[in-house]
Amino acid sequence: MYHATLPYLRKAVRGLAKWADRNLIESVALPKIGAGLGKLSWQDEVRPLLVEHLTPGATQYVVYEIFLNEFET
Repeated sequence: MYHATLPYLRKAVRGLAKWADRNLIESVALPKIGAGLGKLSWQDEVRPLLVEHLTPGATQYVVYEIFLNEFET
């Protein structure tokens, strides 16, 4: 298992933003990509990167920060 890196995540997020703008996508839902199994810090690294690159466009991005499996109590 490889861990996520900020340069690759930044490239992917920029690509997603360009694709969404080019295809007039209204909204996109994402998990906390790069955090968790990716081992990047959500608060210090990933969240600021997403805010920086996904806020300017017309697409609305929804990031699910809390996920509970339906079987968890």
